[in-house]
Amino acid sequence: GMLIRALPVLSKLRIVLGSQSPRRRELLERAGLSGFAVVSPQVDESLEPGALPRDAVLQIARRKCRALANSDNPAIVEAQLILCADTVVVIDNGRRIVSKPEQPDVAKQMLRELSGQEHQVLTAVCVAYRRCSADAFAFDEFVESTSVVFGQLDDMIIDGQSGWLRHPGPRLQSC
Repeated sequence: GMLIRALPVLSKLRIVLGSQSPRRRELLERAGLSGFAVVSPQVDESLEPGALPRDAVLQIARRKCRALANSDNPAIVEAQLILCADTVVVIDNGRRIVSKPEQPDVAKQMLRELSGQEHQVLTAVCVAYRRCSADAFAFDEFVESTSVVFGQLDDMIIDGQSGWLRHPGPRLQSC
């Protein structure tokens, strides 16, 4: 709804997507945006110990966006809008963030924890924008929460999924 109504305006802006994610790039393209630059923010993405999941994911998106807004990268200097995001999976009634698995056995354990359970996917978005090309960036941000219920996964399915370890996004999102 809102994005579709904003497309005529957005399509005229010089946009920078601050992401390494091929999925985020694809989402913008599928929404009808093209010609945007992609610049990967180089920031510490570690989570603050004890931070609430909503605050933690927003902090990372904000960190990415502010790092790019302060960059002297030519694409950023010319940008009118910078879009950055971060996503986490939360279990235990929103109390515990599931870390991105680095090892096959950790990935399998994560799938066992998610099997048959409801969890939340929190995506924080931070946008930097200029009202006029000479202006400094202003910022806006929000967090979107989606509830997801995994079907019951047996060990045969879980053991066969370790190949998605290096590229979890597209495979999990296509299920």
